[in-house]
Amino acid sequence: MAEDTMAAEEQAALSALLEANGYTEADQQDGSNPIQQLEVFLQDYPKMLALHHFPYLKVLKLIDQGIEMIESLTECKQLKQLWLMENKIGKIEGLSSCSGLQEVYLYSNRITAIQGLEQLTGLQVLSLADNYITSITGISHLGQLRHLNLARNDISLIGSSLLPNTALTYLNVAGTGVSSFQDVGGLSKLTGLQDLCLADPFWGESPVAGLCNYQTFVLCQLQQLTSLDTLLLADETKAAALATFTKKQLYYNMRIRTLRRAAADLAKQAKAGCQVESGRWAELQSRLKCAAKGLQGQLQQHQAASQSDQAQLQDQLAELQSAMQAVQSRQEDLSQRLAWDIKAAAAVLELAVSRLQLELLSGGNIRLEEARPGDSWLASCQELLRSKLIPAGEPGGSHGIVDIQVVSAARVHNRHLRMQCEKHMACIDSSAADDKHCIDYLLFGEHPALPGELMGVVQHGFRSSAEYNSMGLDGAVRLASCINLADQLRIQQQQQLGPNAVAKTGSSNAPGSGLLVGQLLVCKVQLGGALQEAEGQVQLLTKAGERDLRGEDGRVQVAACLDGTPVSQQQYPGMTAVYRTAVAYSGSTVSQQRQVLPQHRVWYVFNPVAVLPEYLITFKYVVTAGQQTDTLSAAAAAANSLNDLAGSNSKQSDPLLRLCAQPLQHWLLMQQQPPSENNNIGALELETLSSSVIPGSNLSADEAVAQQCQAALSAAAAAADNRRLSFSAVTPEALSGFAGGQQLAALTALSLHDCGLTSCWGLLQQLPALTSLVLSFNKLTTLDGLCEPAGQQHTLSQLDVSHNLLSYWQASWLAGCSKLTMLDASYNQLANLAHVDELVRYASLLVEVNLSWNPITQHKAYQLQLLRHLPDLQRLDGKTVAAGGNPNQTKLEDLIRQGAIQWHSDTGPVPKLPAGNTADLHPTQHQIFSLVVESRGLDSLAGVGAAHNLVCASFADNLLGSATGLEGCSQLQQLNLSSNLISELSPLSGLRSLRQLDVSLNHISSLTALMPLTALCQLSVEGNMLTSLAFVTALVNLLELYAANNAVADIKEAERLACLPGLVILDLAGNPLLAAAAEEYRPLLLYRLRHLKVLDGVPAEPLEVAAARAKYSGRLTLGFLEEQLGNACTLSTIRSLDLSSLRIKDTGVVFAPGSLFSSLAELVLDDNNIRSLAALAGLSSLAVLKISNNRLGDTEPIKLSLGVAPSPQSINNSAANHKLTNGGATNLPEQQQLVPLLPNLQVLHLAGNGLTSLAPLQLRFAPALRSLFVQDNELQRLDGLEGLGQLQELVADRNKIRVLGDDALAPLVRLKELHLQHNCIRSLVLPATSTSGGNQAGYDGSNTTLGGCLPSLCILRLDGNRLSDFGDLDRLADIPGLLEVSLAGTPLAKKQAYRLLLISRCPNVHVVDSQKVTKEEREYAEAMFAAPDPDSMAGPTTAEWQAAAAADASKAQWTPQALALGAATTGSPVKGLGVAAAPAAAKLSGLALPVAAAAAPTADSYAQLAAVSARLQAG
Repeated sequence: MAEDTMAAEEQAALSALLEANGYTEADQQDGSNPIQQLEVFLQDYPKMLALHHFPYLKVLKLIDQGIEMIESLTECKQLKQLWLMENKIGKIEGLSSCSGLQEVYLYSNRITAIQGLEQLTGLQVLSLADNYITSITGISHLGQLRHLNLARNDISLIGSSLLPNTALTYLNVAGTGVSSFQDVGGLSKLTGLQDLCLADPFWGESPVAGLCNYQTFVLCQLQQLTSLDTLLLADETKAAALATFTKKQLYYNMRIRTLRRAAADLAKQAKAGCQVESGRWAELQSRLKCAAKGLQGQLQQHQAASQSDQAQLQDQLAELQSAMQAVQSRQEDLSQRLAWDIKAAAAVLELAVSRLQLELLSGGNIRLEEARPGDSWLASCQELLRSKLIPAGEPGGSHGIVDIQVVSAARVHNRHLRMQCEKHMACIDSSAADDKHCIDYLLFGEHPALPGELMGVVQHGFRSSAEYNSMGLDGAVRLASCINLADQLRIQQQQQLGPNAVAKTGSSNAPGSGLLVGQLLVCKVQLGGALQEAEGQVQLLTKAGERDLRGEDGRVQVAACLDGTPVSQQQYPGMTAVYRTAVAYSGSTVSQQRQVLPQHRVWYVFNPVAVLPEYLITFKYVVTAGQQTDTLSAAAAAANSLNDLAGSNSKQSDPLLRLCAQPLQHWLLMQQQPPSENNNIGALELETLSSSVIPGSNLSADEAVAQQCQAALSAAAAAADNRRLSFSAVTPEALSGFAGGQQLAALTALSLHDCGLTSCWGLLQQLPALTSLVLSFNKLTTLDGLCEPAGQQHTLSQLDVSHNLLSYWQASWLAGCSKLTMLDASYNQLANLAHVDELVRYASLLVEVNLSWNPITQHKAYQLQLLRHLPDLQRLDGKTVAAGGNPNQTKLEDLIRQGAIQWHSDTGPVPKLPAGNTADLHPTQHQIFSLVVESRGLDSLAGVGAAHNLVCASFADNLLGSATGLEGCSQLQQLNLSSNLISELSPLSGLRSLRQLDVSLNHISSLTALMPLTALCQLSVEGNMLTSLAFVTALVNLLELYAANNAVADIKEAERLACLPGLVILDLAGNPLLAAAAEEYRPLLLYRLRHLKVLDGVPAEPLEVAAARAKYSGRLTLGFLEEQLGNACTLSTIRSLDLSSLRIKDTGVVFAPGSLFSSLAELVLDDNNIRSLAALAGLSSLAVLKISNNRLGDTEPIKLSLGVAPSPQSINNSAANHKLTNGGATNLPEQQQLVPLLPNLQVLHLAGNGLTSLAPLQLRFAPALRSLFVQDNELQRLDGLEGLGQLQELVADRNKIRVLGDDALAPLVRLKELHLQHNCIRSLVLPATSTSGGNQAGYDGSNTTLGGCLPSLCILRLDGNRLSDFGDLDRLADIPGLLEVSLAGTPLAKKQAYRLLLISRCPNVHVVDSQKVTKEEREYAEAMFAAPDPDSMAGPTTAEWQAAAAADASKAQWTPQALALGAATTGSPVKGLGVAAAPAAAKLSGLALPVAAAAAPTADSYAQLAAVSARLQAG
């Protein structure tokens, strides 16, 4: 049976193919003229069957056929073109036999992955647009592919997936998720790419096409393009794009401040990364300490059975202490390395700042133009460096270096040097005209004997030959033709110092450099005409230690840096430059393996004017793995495991910031690592500890320490006393049992280590002689009550409360422990600096304090407070306090007398003041113009106020808790109080002349005190605790505001600044509002703050500002509503709100959760430009929503959903309930993932929105909906109506609906009124398009009729559709409660006998086509189509048909009397249709009634019409 069915399908498919193309079976079987092309369009060919009958087929087009699978192509081996678009294909398959395919068109299908093309190696055109593809894979083998269309897919990343397709000339990724410039830039390697579409009028645009500077970036990266986004490109357009992209930001002050802030953030992240790595060792240290404390407790309590056992415990304790010391050493090493790296990063930062300051101070004459992606000269530099590198494996190549990468490049703009060089070239003797053509690009590398020379050359040019000669160097500018020669001295020096030399030394020669990273200058050199070789040759150093550059004192020896005999111009008169040829040695015998490399030279240029520095390049060597034959390769092995933060993975967009990040890259990567699932190093996984070490560190030492710790812990565990007592409170009974019978009054040392203690109340009262107490590894949250009763002094001198849960303590217990000399409270939760104040006040005899691994240690005043107030302190946090490490309180007067401050008056610096008391200073303070006291531990500004003429002052990085003392400085214009402990700014409220104020990195929470300072132009409040910017609005002259890294969470706070007319620079980075506002943040502020030029360090481009204005020009705000309707109190009482015709594009946060309109019941938003419903989430009481004639159809589906994500609390509650009822499973069902957006919505108007489907609305989340109006849209079917069991009215007029599906109508069990006027419905047959309806409420899966799906329907309007079948009238009869029906304007309504048949089939209908059905009309219709006489089964005669037609044609002349007469002539009473009505109607719909001339009705005609009806019903 199945085989017969398949054969029938095959035959039907073959017939369909032949018929669609005008062929016959004979044509198909004719071998002399085989069929080579088939095309099926607008036919019924749902399966690719019978295609094997066409083996010579070359072109196959099956369009819009509903095909779901590619099949039956095994015999079509000559196929060249395959068109299968607009089908339902979900997978590319079945093409392996069509290896000759050249063009494949599969757009508008359901394909999710690119696959199945392995055999199509000759494919040239591939169109997969409008599918569901998520990644570009499976086409790397298509070497001939030249046309690729992937538009309107779910692709978000291009990456390097297209690089193998070198023949590609056309690429369309419009309408995809490509969103980054970097991703598009990767296409630059496709040199043949000419046409690129990221925005297409047919397929839409990708997110990247909407970004600012989009066209500029693409044209800079892809210079080979001739067309972009379907538009041809002119050369002028490309040139303008490149010029625009390379413009430099001129806001130097903003750049410097932003750079410093970002660098400070990097340092914080680096410290966090160090904390992560150190935490692994700290966890191990805790276990060691816990074991040691346990052994100490055993020894104190004499639990050992013999002296040998005691000696064994002592040995094991010594092993633990040794291991602890080793771990401590590793932690200190980490801290030291971090300090070195932070110091190196600080040096880089200062260098970057000096570069920006140099640009500012020189008026732009000297500047370094940092390269950015897309700059053409950057690619040139990359290629230039690669061309000048001798890679490993070639003669002269060394250290396993195979490639070089440009980390950063800066173009040197020094107008003075350039003018000098041009003048020098113009003055060359005309007789040697060819000389000026002898120009080359040579390299100047870092010189060990000339630290900082590169930046010196950038600013001032090269030194003179005489100056070089006086330093013992060659009397010329030494340049090299290859990188190996230019950089070999630096490499030799770094190899002698070790892999971490730069970090340890903080060298600033090449900040952030190491063995792999270096710097050099690319110089344009005029070499002259006659070239002469100097005496001697230059050796290429290929091994470590070939040349010792350092003397016995460790300093660089100048003579060791020479290439041979010093070169001077006296030796070569008349020459502009001379050169030495490079020579390489290999093997053990130098003389036998010497090789001269004439193409590689070292040049000695005697005239420095002839050398023009063009580029300053930071580069990185690429070293092959496996060639680790020396120190350089060993460093590479460790470094290659890290991501280069200067590369593509860097989050820093500023090139200068990337340079600052290089020394910290390891710590930053550690900080980004997710926390380990098992942070307890119980098993002591050596891989974890070994893999986290810093590159270049002693890996074997780390392993040895870990093994030592493991051995010590194992031995301690074996000897541990498992009889440990546990108790929560220290009662006398518990202490007696723990002391093993010893007298508590005489006990001097007690260890309650790891006993589960939660309270120590009254402990010392029971132990009056106790001097040493260990309470470590318990659960103490406080030490209150330790010395109860209060007022009693105790003899306790050593206290260990480490590894507890202490978060605070009160002074009461410290007051009773005044003899305390040692306190260990490490590994707790102490965070308040007041604890330190109490400690130094009551325990001034402390010699050793350990508060490490507490949050309090991060406070900048922590160590200084302890060192100042504890004069006997010798150890702090496990480290020995250096001699003289206890600084006294620093007073401003003392610093003045010490000459530590640069004082200035209007006549110049003030001489050092004589010693004396404070009063002696006052006579000279009136001369002070500026004052700088930074990083001196200053905690008071007392006395500064006497400097009445002070204009500039800086007290940054001190310990100031208040600005008190500045009240008298009324002339102060610039004030820097950053990095202090200030929390209140009220002392500054009288400084009305202040123009620049920096109070960043303090503890400020309010700016109220600054309101009177209306002259302020620049304000920096970064790194504070601000939650509001309200009081900034009073600073009407403010131009620059830096408020990054605060606690501002509401975007409204930033919008307040719109009243500042001159605000051009604003920095709010690092505030919660960035995450809260997400994508809205930047465009919204650019729109609201109309004069803003720079936001968060990024310039506001004109296109970006224009886009922001276009986006937010129609946004509804609460301020607008308050202006129109009243204040907030009034808004909360409104129940109905009409906002129609206001050109609103977005309602913003007006109706968001927490809105003042939570009680609103009716909202009218008709005739606006709204694109989303998500912004209405706060209208929980809304019952009526009218949002007709908007633009909801133009947005993505997620913004239309009436279901939203629940709050976190409701998610947790649902998950908990689900877990209880599902055996512990916590995965919520899909329907519980969303909650209703408008839970009480009953009436919804969505007319005129351009909607193409109702499914994105997810109407099931509006279960109370009773009326839905979706007329005047673009709907093609009724879908998405699931869950609308309460819906009573549905209006979908003037759409494009073609069919009615049972799955769409099944949920509408209570629908009473359905309007589908002016659609494209051809039939009322309900195809079973889905089985989902069987799961809907009120639908059992068998009700596939209108009556079964809509049992409550009373009114049905189908005017203006395409109904033409009389059978549809029978389908209306299935609706039991139908009272009103309208089919006017349909072909069916124009047919004869339509109205009578409709009335007869629907006995309960009262209105047809807006006309009421009269009683007489119904009686006649029922009589006409009455039930048949069983004795009369013959069909109607021709005469009877003619009589019926005549009667129907003259129905307009019928009167009630005539109808009554007609009913009487039938001889039967008027009655309903009965069960025989449907077959009669079905037959009637298939007949064509003959047309007769209209005539007055007669009794005979009525009788004949009745006979016709009877015959039809009989069959």
